[in-house]
Amino acid sequence: MPTQKIHLKKILQALGIFFGITIFTVALLLITTFPYRKPLAVSIWKHFHNENLATFLDRNSSVLAFTIGEYYFNHGSYDIAKAESYYTRAITLDAQYLEAYYQRGRVFFIQGKFSRASVDMQTVLRIDPEFKKAHYMLGLINGYSGALDQAIEDFKTFLEWKPSSWAGHNDLVWVYFQKGDYKNAKEVAIKGLVFAPENPWLENALGVALMNLEDLDQAREHFEQALKHANQLTPERWGAAYPGNDPTLYAKGLDTMRASIQKNLDLLIKKGS
Repeated sequence: MPTQKIHLKKILQALGIFFGITIFTVALLLITTFPYRKPLAVSIWKHFHNENLATFLDRNSSVLAFTIGEYYFNHGSYDIAKAESYYTRAITLDAQYLEAYYQRGRVFFIQGKFSRASVDMQTVLRIDPEFKKAHYMLGLINGYSGALDQAIEDFKTFLEWKPSSWAGHNDLVWVYFQKGDYKNAKEVAIKGLVFAPENPWLENALGVALMNLEDLDQAREHFEQALKHANQLTPERWGAAYPGNDPTLYAKGLDTMRASIQKNLDLLIKKGS
């Protein structure tokens, strides 16, 4: 009797395993052939952020891959490697996906991979020359790469398309600073402040230009305004000016900005004494 019970137990265990595998296989077949698996994949990602299950349900959606990439590029979580991977996946699935090229190029730029970033931005413009915001990124890429004249042209092209962009004006000023062209830096900063009054980045930039042009009284006024408005910023508002950067560095970045403005003000006071 004991032997029979043991055999019966083993048979039941085997049957349990068999039926378990069968049920799993049937469920898998139902899921993979389910006509609504694509919206189900989107829903699973949206509500649970389970990327493995979502991409298993819909392996061929460039939009889903891009959406996951966006999540990891500072829209929920921050993981640059995963963001790059999913943008690349979106591009593999859709070679005309402009936003995926653009966002991947931004990831490359943040990583200091300027040549790869430039290739993605050039690809965007080759597919659609009217995708003008790519010129902004090319301005940054060329500025950091030392191609200053090209950077100026890219920023100008971008600002013709979006003249209200304070960041475009501020970064064009930055390129003029690198060339030692404080006259043009001053003019661009003033234009930027028309669209973004009380902007601490532009106030500080204008102060630097004026200080180098020996207009010390006006420079001091703008440095003081820049410091006042920088002190009113929160780390989150500061970080909004640098999309795609690590949120854990926002507070440190804001402190560095305030210290830089104060240093400029101290230098000006010393220069004028």
